[in-house]
Formats: sequence, structure tokens, C-alpha cells
Amino acid sequence: PLAKEEVEEMLALKSTEKNASGRFNNMELHPWDLTWLTMKGRRKLLKQTQSNLERYFSLDSCLQGVDHLFSSLFGLSLKQQPLEDGEVWDDSVRKYAFMSNNEVLGQLYCDFFHRPTKLNSDCQFTIQGCRKLRDGSYQMPVSTLNLSLPPVKFPHLSQQAVENLFHEMGHAVHSVLGRTRYQNISGTRCPTDFAEIPSNLMELFLQDKRVLESFAKNVETGETLPEEKMLMFKLSNNLFPALTAQIQILYSIMDQSFHGSDPLKRPTTQVFSELHKQYSPIKYVENTAWYLRFTHLYTYAGKYYSYLWSRSVANLIWRQCFRQDPFSSVIGELYKGKMLAYGGGVHPSDLVGNFLGFRPSTDELVDAFYQEIIEMKDNLAQTKINNY
Repeated sequence: PLAKEEVEEMLALKSTEKNASGRFNNMELHPWDLTWLTMKGRRKLLKQTQSNLERYFSLDSCLQGVDHLFSSLFGLSLKQQPLEDGEVWDDSVRKYAFMSNNEVLGQLYCDFFHRPTKLNSDCQFTIQGCRKLRDGSYQMPVSTLNLSLPPVKFPHLSQQAVENLFHEMGHAVHSVLGRTRYQNISGTRCPTDFAEIPSNLMELFLQDKRVLESFAKNVETGETLPEEKMLMFKLSNNLFPALTAQIQILYSIMDQSFHGSDPLKRPTTQVFSELHKQYSPIKYVENTAWYLRFTHLYTYAGKYYSYLWSRSVANLIWRQCFRQDPFSSVIGELYKGKMLAYGGGVHPSDLVGNFLGFRPSTDELVDAFYQEIIEMKDNLAQTKINNY
């Protein structure tokens, strides 16, 4: 029902647009309308250029926010390090050390800026995992973090870029804090559905007012991000949360179906058509196969559901453990010791259960995910964005 309501909201947005002939668009929503209408809704929400928000999110201030959060939770500090000749693949790459009590626990190479020959994707890679050495010490984890920021002297980040930075830093700290016997199961080298929990949890930290206030400041005036702008920042990429979630469910089921029985008993277009009609509130357009551009079908290969599962677990962890105090060192140490340290060496359900103190049921996970959607919609109601 919530997704259907948001379809009506999108149709209301579409009705304000005219096509090339000058007539209003027909009142029907197509799959290819979603990105366009989401951008239109975002402009309507902000009522000003995105750069007005970006002034509060310089790259350096965002890194300070990550550093403050990690320092509070784990006693970790993020310190930029000098580079040796030939150490990095481009002069713009920075090297940071994760430090605790003057000890370097891990290294992170940050390739922040876009280049024509560079992978155009925000991601994190493990270069060297942790492993226990013969003398009882641990090999230092080394990772790289990749963003696609404009190559300017003083970069400022959009809402999406800030979210991606925090997301990838969640992967990086997972790799750094892993303490496993073998490096092939350290940090993010674990089941995909578990690997995405720390990164999704970092996105939830970013939604918290107290976390945003700790670093989001106007670089020119020093003003902390005002509450109204803070709400816009949190919602500008989440205007239609129920519809987005429903589409993610469709993607996940499609992925499972395509990687299920082998061979498929029907053509993929027919399988997708049936799934779309069953799980999407948007009408399927016959003889279209946009899923052929969905690269996660081969990069995840049956594991795309991991996004939904990990988001649900992250929401449950946030509500149960961090919502009261996002800077709690007590909870941070428990999270580090009971979840992040084991990588793929312990089953994900056991790690989550050991940290929470109970093994969550499917209903509890669904409810945690649902509550996030409800909170987003309540916040959207405050902006009156839906009064088109």
C-alpha cells in the first residue's frame, strides 16, 4: 500500500510536466520514469541548488566526521601519512593510517577523484588481509577506497557522495579491525550479506542529527548545518522509500529466479514479466528487457538479496544498540569484538546473535526495515513535499 501511494505521488509530479508537443504527459507511470521523477522531486524538495548543501560537506570535514565517529566507538584515529616515491598509482591518492594508542592497525589508500581512465565506481577493495603470524602478531590489513569526486582543489560532497564515503568507510574499518587466523576470511572476505552490514550501519549513523552536527559545517562561516537543511540532506536521496524498497525486492527475487533452476524453463523475459506483474506496483511494458543492463545479475549472481537483508540487520542493530548514543565506546567495543573481528570465520547469524544477545527472527528484521521507511515518510510529511 505504501508503494502504491508513492506511485500516485510520482504521477502527480509527472502531471506537471509537458512533452515535446506541449501536451501534458499521459497519466501512466513507466519504469523509465523513476529516475527522472526522483530528480524532479529532489529539486522540489531542496528548493535551491544542491551546492547550498554541499558547502557544509567539504571532503576534509567529512573525513573529520568519520575520524570522530571511529575515535568515539573504537578508539581509532585516521591520520594521513606521507608517501614514498612510487608508492601510489596517481599523485592524487592519499594514504591514511588507522591508529590506536600510537600503533598502526591498518592502512587505507584513498583514491577520491575522478580520472578519465579510472573505474567510475565508489567501492572499497582489500589489498592485504589480516592474518595471524608465527610470532603471534597480526599482519597489517591494507585497503583502498575509491570515490569519483570532481578533481578540484577544495572538493565539496553531494548528499550521495557523503553517503557513499561513509558506506565505504564501513567496509574499510571492517577490514582493519578483523583479527583472523587466515587472511582469506578476514574483514570483508566473508559472506556478502554479512559484509554489507557495517557499511549500511555507517549510513544509519549518517542519518543521526548528533553525528551530522559533529562535522557538517559551512566552510566559509563555520555554521553548523541548520536543522531544516539537515532534514533536506537526509531525505534528498530517499523521497520514495517504500517504492524503492519494493523495487529492490523485485530485483532480489529476479536475481534468485535467474540463478535458481538450471536451465530456466522459460525465457528470461517471460520470467521477468511474471515477476514484475507480481511484485511491482508499476505496470510492466511488454517486450522490454531493461534488466539486461542490471550488472548486479552477474556481479552478485544470486546474492543481490544481501542488500535488503543487511539493511534490515543494520537497522535492528542501530535501534537496539546505537540509537540512544551513537558515540558509545562501550557499545563500539562490543560491536568490534563480537562482530567485526571475526570476518568470515564465524557464521553471520551467530555473529549477529552474539552481538544483539538474541538471534533475530524474520519478522523482527522485516519490522526493523519497515520502521526505517515509516520514519522517512514521517520526515517527508514535515517538508510538505507531497502537496504537489
